[in-house]
Amino acid sequence: MNIYTFDEFVNESMVTYKRKYTDKYPALSTYGNLNKRNAILKTIVDNNGTLTEEEIDNFFGNKHNSSRWFKHNKKYISIEEDKDGNKVYKLTKHGQRLFNTLNTKKNDISESEEIIIQEGLSINYKEQGQKKVNIFLGRFQPFTLGHIKVLEQIHKENGLPVVVLLIRGKKIDKEKSPFDEDIQIVMFEALQKEYSFLEAIITIPTAAIDVIFNALRPTYEPVLWGFGTDRKAGYKKQIENPKYRQELNVLDDFNGYEIERSDEDISASKVRQALLLDDENLYKSLVPKSLYPQFSVLKNIINAI
Repeated sequence: MNIYTFDEFVNESMVTYKRKYTDKYPALSTYGNLNKRNAILKTIVDNNGTLTEEEIDNFFGNKHNSSRWFKHNKKYISIEEDKDGNKVYKLTKHGQRLFNTLNTKKNDISESEEIIIQEGLSINYKEQGQKKVNIFLGRFQPFTLGHIKVLEQIHKENGLPVVVLLIRGKKIDKEKSPFDEDIQIVMFEALQKEYSFLEAIITIPTAAIDVIFNALRPTYEPVLWGFGTDRKAGYKKQIENPKYRQELNVLDDFNGYEIERSDEDISASKVRQALLLDDENLYKSLVPKSLYPQFSVLKNIINAI
């Protein structure tokens, strides 16, 4: 369980909300009680929606500080009793709404696709890559027919091959992301034999635009960055930022390509459930034919976790 200390998030009165990116573009910091509140909201969300009274007191250093703070923030955090009669702290509907808003404004991403808030970019290759491609980012746990449908749609937009960018951050939820990088590459190589428009798979730690370009260049140059509606806001902010486009020396026609879909269309969670249930027929109905032979391997990995 992740319990963030008061000093980690607040540092007395200051919150650092971006890691040190480069010496030239250091971490950004902000001050005030609002950030204490936001840190509490994040801590509760990161710990499955609840914190105990002891954890809250530890966060603030002592009970007096926590009690005084909560008097002014009852709108966002409620105190309830669990089944054993112990006090637990949860987000109210207003708190959840505020957290969602803050998370969207700062990240516009899912838990596995961290976009770093940054002032400037770290660019390894100013010159454009040799081969034009389209790109798509994701976790692919595992690859599904839904993924292939999306990748093929991007390819058909302009006929260019598609490079898959596999996002693997430092913190990985084993239940949602049970398959390691090696297994994912094996899956992709099998898919390449079935689908000729798949160019390559590249692993990146975050969805920051400079990280993406550094991973692609000098071999590849992106034309379309495909994304689902759920990623539109965050990715378009990067794609359309004039400063970023100039610094990166992007193609004039480099743009985002929205694919109207939901996570339900991808159904990776359904595939994992089929593996857990040892339901090979359901598994085969959700994945490309080239992944049929991997049923036993993937099932064993899921069962081990």
